[in-house]
Amino acid sequence: MNGPYGAYRDTGNRRQSREWAILNDRVYEIDKHNAVGIRNEYHDDMSGQRTGCKTAYYEATVSWRRYFSDDVYVRPEIGHYHAFNAAVFNGGRGRTCRWCPPT
Repeated sequence: MNGPYGAYRDTGNRRQSREWAILNDRVYEIDKHNAVGIRNEYHDDMSGQRTGCKTAYYEATVSWRRYFSDDVYVRPEIGHYHAFNAAVFNGGRGRTCRWCPPT
Protein backbone atom coordinates (compact mmCIF):
# COMPACT_ATOMS: atom_id res chain seq x y z
CA MET A 1 0.00 0.00 0.00
CA ASN A 2 1.22 3.45 -0.82
CA GLY A 3 1.42 5.85 2.08
CA PRO A 4 0.79 8.06 3.78
CA TYR A 5 -2.91 7.39 3.41
CA GLY A 6 -4.77 10.67 3.28
CA ALA A 7 -2.26 13.33 2.19
CA TYR A 8 -3.18 16.83 3.26
CA ARG A 9 -2.97 20.06 1.31
CA ASP A 10 -3.45 23.68 2.36
CA THR A 11 -6.03 25.56 0.28
CA GLY A 12 -7.34 27.92 2.93
CA ASN A 13 -8.99 24.97 4.68
CA ARG A 14 -7.44 21.60 5.36
CA ARG A 15 -8.91 18.82 3.28
CA GLN A 16 -7.98 15.16 3.35
CA SER A 17 -7.11 13.44 0.09
CA ARG A 18 -8.38 9.88 -0.29
CA GLU A 19 -6.35 7.43 -2.36
CA TRP A 20 -4.90 3.95 -2.11
CA ALA A 21 -2.94 1.54 -4.30
CA ILE A 22 -1.79 -2.04 -4.48
CA LEU A 23 1.28 -3.05 -6.45
CA ASN A 24 3.00 -6.19 -7.73
CA ASP A 25 6.56 -5.60 -8.97
CA ARG A 26 8.65 -8.65 -9.90
CA VAL A 27 12.18 -8.64 -11.30
CA TYR A 28 13.81 -11.80 -12.66
CA GLU A 29 17.58 -11.88 -13.08
CA ILE A 30 18.69 -13.44 -16.35
CA ASP A 31 22.40 -13.01 -15.70
CA LYS A 32 24.55 -10.54 -13.77
CA HIS A 33 23.98 -7.78 -16.38
CA ASN A 34 20.36 -8.37 -17.48
CA ALA A 35 16.97 -8.67 -15.81
CA VAL A 36 13.32 -8.50 -16.87
CA GLY A 37 10.54 -7.01 -14.79
CA ILE A 38 6.77 -7.26 -14.63
CA ARG A 39 4.73 -4.62 -12.81
CA ASN A 40 0.97 -4.44 -12.12
CA GLU A 41 -0.66 -1.65 -10.13
CA TYR A 42 -4.20 -0.64 -9.22
CA HIS A 43 -4.46 2.94 -7.91
CA ASP A 44 -7.70 4.61 -6.81
CA ASP A 45 -7.43 8.40 -6.54
CA MET A 46 -10.83 8.96 -4.93
CA SER A 47 -10.46 12.73 -4.52
CA GLY A 48 -8.29 13.46 -7.56
CA GLN A 49 -5.53 15.20 -5.64
CA ARG A 50 -2.68 12.88 -6.61
CA THR A 51 -3.41 12.57 -10.35
CA GLY A 52 -5.71 15.53 -11.02
CA CYS A 53 -8.71 13.35 -11.86
CA LYS A 54 -11.10 11.38 -9.63
CA THR A 55 -10.76 7.89 -11.07
CA ALA A 56 -9.15 4.50 -10.56
CA TYR A 57 -6.18 3.45 -12.68
CA TYR A 58 -4.66 0.12 -13.69
CA GLU A 59 -1.22 -0.34 -15.23
CA ALA A 60 0.63 -3.39 -16.53
CA THR A 61 4.22 -2.98 -17.71
CA VAL A 62 7.11 -5.14 -18.85
CA SER A 63 10.68 -3.87 -18.59
CA TRP A 64 14.21 -4.96 -19.38
CA ARG A 65 17.11 -3.83 -17.21
CA ARG A 66 20.67 -3.68 -18.47
CA TYR A 67 23.18 -3.15 -15.66
CA PHE A 68 26.45 -1.43 -16.56
CA SER A 69 27.60 -1.39 -12.92
CA ASP A 70 26.00 -1.83 -9.50
CA ASP A 71 24.73 1.76 -9.63
CA VAL A 72 24.13 2.44 -13.34
CA TYR A 73 21.48 0.74 -15.49
CA VAL A 74 18.94 1.49 -18.20
CA ARG A 75 15.36 0.26 -18.02
CA PRO A 76 13.25 0.57 -21.17
CA GLU A 77 9.62 -0.19 -20.42
CA ILE A 78 6.40 -0.80 -22.34
CA GLY A 79 3.00 -0.80 -20.75
CA HIS A 80 -0.76 -0.62 -20.82
CA TYR A 81 -2.45 2.09 -18.75
CA HIS A 82 -6.20 2.36 -18.16
CA ALA A 83 -8.41 4.84 -16.29
CA PHE A 84 -11.75 3.35 -15.26
CA ASN A 85 -14.04 6.36 -14.71
CA ALA A 86 -12.66 9.23 -16.79
CA ALA A 87 -10.92 10.03 -20.07
CA VAL A 88 -7.51 11.16 -18.82
CA PHE A 89 -5.14 10.04 -21.59
CA ASN A 90 -4.50 11.55 -25.06
CA GLY A 91 -5.48 15.07 -24.05
CA GLY A 92 -8.66 13.96 -22.26
CA ARG A 93 -9.93 11.94 -25.23
CA GLY A 94 -9.24 8.38 -24.06
CA ARG A 95 -9.36 6.03 -21.09
CA THR A 96 -6.59 3.72 -22.32
CA CYS A 97 -2.98 4.40 -23.25
CA ARG A 98 -1.00 1.50 -24.71
CA TRP A 99 2.77 1.43 -24.90
CA CYS A 100 3.11 4.99 -23.68
CA PRO A 101 5.83 6.10 -21.26
CA PRO A 102 4.92 6.63 -17.62
CA THR A 103 4.66 10.25 -16.50
